[in-house]
Amino acid sequence: MKVGTLMAVLFCMFALVLGARGPTRHSSSIPGNTRQGHVTRRFLITPRVAAVVSVVGDFFLCLEDAQTKTEVFCTSDTGGIETAWWVGTSLQRFFYEGYSVRVGAEVWRKKSSGVLVDSIAYDDELGGSGGGSLAFKVGLSLAYGFRSGEASVEVAAASDADPRAVRVSVTSPSGNRVALRATALDSRGSKEGLFGLGERFGPSDQRGSTAYCWCEDGGWSWGPFKRFPKGRETTYMPVPFLVSTKGRAVWLNTTRRTDFDLGSKTEGEYVMQAEGGRLDAVVIAGRTPADSLGSFTALTGRSLVPPKFQLGPWNNFMNEFDRDEPAPAQARRFVELDIPTSVTDYAIHFLPGGSGVGSWLAGVTGEFRALGVAPLAYYNSMVDETFERVYQEAEERGLFVKDERGHTWKFYYKGAKYSPFKVGLLDFTNPGAKSFYADLLDQSTKLGFRGFMYDYGEYVDPLMRFHDGTTGEEAHNAYPLQYQRVAFDYFSGLVNASGSGGPGGARSNVAYAPDYVYYSRSGYTGTQSSAWAHWTGDPTCDWDESTGLPAQVKAMLTVGLSGVPFVGSDIGGFVWVHPPSLELWVRWVQVGAVSGIMRMQTGGTSLIGKPKTHVHDTRLGTSLYRRYAKLRTQLFPYLYTASHESQRTGLPLTRHHLLGAWWRDQAAVSQEHQFTLGADLLCAPVVHRGRFVQDVYLPKNTSWFELLGGRSRYEERDGRLRISAGRGELRGGRTVDVEAPLEVLPLMARAGSAIPTLAPDVDTLNDFDGTSANVTTMGQRAGELHWWAFPTEAGGNAAGEAWDGAHLEVTSGRQMSLQDSNNAGGGVPRQFVVQLAGLGHLGVWGLKRAGSWMEVAEGGGDAWAADHELNTL
Repeated sequence: MKVGTLMAVLFCMFALVLGARGPTRHSSSIPGNTRQGHVTRRFLITPRVAAVVSVVGDFFLCLEDAQTKTEVFCTSDTGGIETAWWVGTSLQRFFYEGYSVRVGAEVWRKKSSGVLVDSIAYDDELGGSGGGSLAFKVGLSLAYGFRSGEASVEVAAASDADPRAVRVSVTSPSGNRVALRATALDSRGSKEGLFGLGERFGPSDQRGSTAYCWCEDGGWSWGPFKRFPKGRETTYMPVPFLVSTKGRAVWLNTTRRTDFDLGSKTEGEYVMQAEGGRLDAVVIAGRTPADSLGSFTALTGRSLVPPKFQLGPWNNFMNEFDRDEPAPAQARRFVELDIPTSVTDYAIHFLPGGSGVGSWLAGVTGEFRALGVAPLAYYNSMVDETFERVYQEAEERGLFVKDERGHTWKFYYKGAKYSPFKVGLLDFTNPGAKSFYADLLDQSTKLGFRGFMYDYGEYVDPLMRFHDGTTGEEAHNAYPLQYQRVAFDYFSGLVNASGSGGPGGARSNVAYAPDYVYYSRSGYTGTQSSAWAHWTGDPTCDWDESTGLPAQVKAMLTVGLSGVPFVGSDIGGFVWVHPPSLELWVRWVQVGAVSGIMRMQTGGTSLIGKPKTHVHDTRLGTSLYRRYAKLRTQLFPYLYTASHESQRTGLPLTRHHLLGAWWRDQAAVSQEHQFTLGADLLCAPVVHRGRFVQDVYLPKNTSWFELLGGRSRYEERDGRLRISAGRGELRGGRTVDVEAPLEVLPLMARAGSAIPTLAPDVDTLNDFDGTSANVTTMGQRAGELHWWAFPTEAGGNAAGEAWDGAHLEVTSGRQMSLQDSNNAGGGVPRQFVVQLAGLGHLGVWGLKRAGSWMEVAEGGGDAWAADHELNTL
């Protein structure tokens, strides 16, 4: 052995000895590994995750799955940690408070060099194979070489309950920005895709792009502009959470602004930066993307199961047909036309100005409830200074956000008025503001409203000062959560005071939301735990990929990938140059019918003064709207069952294919505008103008039946869907052409599934006392449950269940098992009305044969019929 080689070995051994400070065990700390020129040591952090750290050479940190030894998160070989000092100021107040506008530049940037070996400390606090916490320091160097600071690094379990999640904290007094530079997990020509970052209106896969997390007002397009004025990165609801096609996830746990460069400059290298002197990255070693999302939502909170009426159609009875017609009269026209609805967004503004509020509203809300409709009002977190009584009280009590001198921060806000007006922003870090605001919310509830639009939340300026001592920089992204929590606590208090619990027939281990809804457009990490309804903001009334209908589908899917489960969009759009066409209206209605929330938007803002059209401007539009409002209402048992699954797993209602069983199917994951609704319905809505044949990709290892279109039948008389096996079971792993005339939403059912549904004549998901006799409520049809079942062609098997214990199973195409353990029909077992696709050649032993499907569906007794035209039993 040469002397130089001997000295190198002795040096490595010396370094390893120095690194052994603190209680360690050989099973948890394995010395002597070599990786890409680094001498490393391995430390067990949790039973699922180990950390590998360089002790000789440049800084290197890698987290591995402790069981499979596969990499989960690795820094770059050089410069894995960076710090910088940024000097600048915000111009937001001089431009528009809804957008982040600032000027400045980095004065200097430092990058990590080697680990300070004598700083390594490993606390084997969990004992042996259980894991422990690791701490060490890293030297920092300026770009031209000499050392000029240190960064402290801690690696520990992020949660006692979840061994998949590990926290990596980097702290440095040397700079006001800290970044981690990580590498992609590319292999065998397969590039790792990155999804999430909250609501995003661009491509779902964020790889190759840059993005920042700072909640802002939305943008709109006109001609060449794409999300004017801030570009497509602008979003109301950012979440600094990324989930990968390799199964792993990373979350930056901070409310400060974060910036991501996901390979736009250096292919295969990601830079994740947080403002302030600290970066907390939670790395999740999930085996699948859905697994990682489940860990993330367990850490940040999951949504409560929403009130039942939330899952029905929402309408604007201020102007569904005619602005001059009283809203309750418009709702009565829905009853006359047999169009189901469960909610009206009545939009009376209790804030910022209190316009139109009065005791007369109790009569209007009473009329709505008699029609089975839950009325919603409008609030935001600003108070108009001309709303003198409320503004003066808040000012005297010091409840508004302040400036640096301690004065109320006033700014101009336009809202629904034609000219801007001055407002103050309520400070919810002040306990007095919470009770003050709860009293304002209480006004609407006492007048009979069941909730409200909970608008804005993005208008915190970085230079603002809050009651708890935080600045706007720290509070900006946190503000929507504070704002939403006031309503959460208020409605939770109403439920606790009344002593009411979850809905009848529900599982006792499920947490249910109060029977109210407040829906928000702004949000941040964990917003789903503070609210159970969101919408995607103010879209343009067009087909634009950045701001119109296609963009809203992408926004729903990306925010679902970030933990928010119940999201819809403004059906018809909100901002227009040219009013929406009938084609756009109908396609948007179809998207709404399979969204987390189906909510009409008949109002909005015209950029050149043209009035907005409406889907009800033509008889055809009304007929097609009725068709999809019927579908949405009938799907309630399926949607409510998926809502329970969401609370157990964190999965959203509208699921990107990355969250399905096909996450390794690159063709499925690359789909931008198709998704599943729950686990069993594949939705491929038409979101491009003039398209009447839709390319639908069928994910691998699954087969599908056409649910709508093809040979299925929609009965105009009562809105019933008669299912069919159509052109047969379509195997996955390929793209098929689906006929999509204007009346058809391309919608598939998974082979082997059974979808629980309601009777087609249900008008509302509410059961208010005193509901009109000509309105059919869900409660009145509690004695029956309908099923659409699609047995596999090869085995003849299908199965499905509802949240309340109902279960249907078909075995070998010969035996059907029906269970109703909950007996939700008032103590009497429900009647099941079952359609079995593809089994029209069979009969049912022991039941009488009816003359037609209609006799079975409406006869009320036990019977069967075979529909040979549809090949349905």
